[in-house]
Amino acid sequence: MVNPSDRRDFGIGDDEETKVETFVSNLDIYLPDDSLRPIEESPALRALRGEIVTGYEHIVRIPVNGELRHRQINSSSVRDPKAI
Repeated sequence: MVNPSDRRDFGIGDDEETKVETFVSNLDIYLPDDSLRPIEESPALRALRGEIVTGYEHIVRIPVNGELRHRQINSSSVRDPKAI
């Protein structure tokens, strides 16, 4: 779901599995206008619904240190070709 840098920032162990819904519901994420982002607009959840998200911008509070960071997100589903 996330790269090694994000796993560190969000306090997720290398062998830890986390449901996307649980992960995104536990974050403080703000849109560029400083409003809270609705959970259903999460790029990860949108990708699970079949969307390809590119250039999505938001500000996230990093759980391990409370720092606010601007991020630009790309997200898409990765599917097992054997399951198609």
